[in-house]
Amino acid sequence: MTDTDIQLQRAHIDAINDKLWYSRGMYEPGFDPVAVAHETYEKAKELGYETGVSRSLINIGLGTFIVSHNTYASLQQIRDAQELFLKANDKRWIANSFSTIGIIENTSGSKKEALYNALKGVGYYEETG
Repeated sequence: MTDTDIQLQRAHIDAINDKLWYSRGMYEPGFDPVAVAHETYEKAKELGYETGVSRSLINIGLGTFIVSHNTYASLQQIRDAQELFLKANDKRWIANSFSTIGIIENTSGSKKEALYNALKGVGYYEETG
């Protein structure tokens, strides 16, 4: 596989992750966001593309919460993504992960955890300018 092929595959992974992120896991006819997130995760993993892996994981976590209503698994997947974002020092996605965790914690009734994560997310958003 050439460098150009790898760049094209990474761009495709990024485009799919963007669609998943901005659709918030909403179902569209012929488009299963949870299945697509898992497929994208596997492709990113095969390429060794950590940005694609981490963004796929946060999308999987969102889908797990929205579609499967599995708070525990969702938070674990998002925290796994967050570890990769922290490792890469990707402040935008660190902020997104904290904010998403805050929303899920709030929805689940964990107000203290929700506030903590939401405020951490705001702190990282402020750092991104």
